Amino acid sequence: MVPHIFTLRQAGIPYTRTPDLTKVLGELTAHGRKAYVYGGYPRDTVCLGSTSRSGDIDVAMSLDDFLALKNPERDVRKMFTLHEPHLLFMLHQMQDDVFKNNARPIVLKLKPDIQADWGLSHPVGLTLFQNNVPLADLVHDSDLGFCHIVDDGADVWIADAFQNDFFNHTMMMIRAADARAYARTIRRMEDFMTTGYDGWKTVIPPELYKAFHKEAQQYLA
Repeated sequence: MVPHIFTLRQAGIPYTRTPDLTKVLGELTAHGRKAYVYGGYPRDTVCLGSTSRSGDIDVAMSLDDFLALKNPERDVRKMFTLHEPHLLFMLHQMQDDVFKNNARPIVLKLKPDIQADWGLSHPVGLTLFQNNVPLADLVHDSDLGFCHIVDDGADVWIADAFQNDFFNHTMMMIRAADARAYARTIRRMEDFMTTGYDGWKTVIPPELYKAFHKEAQQYLA
């Protein structure tokens, strides 16, 4: 079953794409290619009306779409370099013979001089998928509801969890694989309280609280 997604327009939530995002998507969607901005940058744009505390602009593309950006006169592909921490991850996956099974095998970053040339105030990270990017899965990728948002340059896609969190000013935990993941999400919620979301309420579903809260204390101490 494909997860349900819909647009900000359908939800009646206003949105103005920032010049930075317009520039990044314009460069990466040339000639009909597809790129998707997800994560904190579009979330903060909508929820806070500001990206001053956002981290990277996180983008996802398929390998095919990225490689198709080849242009003899202006090769956008060469404006990115391998994200250094990801190199060790790649090497370990190759050593374990599982690299070929990774749906997101490559993570790149925009070169600092290109970031300055493009006039961007935030770094750009680019995750490449082996196959076409599953938009609905990308929208639902986060453990927190108010992070379920993706901008594809034409529309901004959200899930029910984002809509509920936006209107209620909440941060709802959506899932946790185990107690360690539960604790990690709690830490993220606490961090958000110091980066613009201090008036927002954290929400933990009863089933997740019952399953992991007690055990998670060892990771929260």
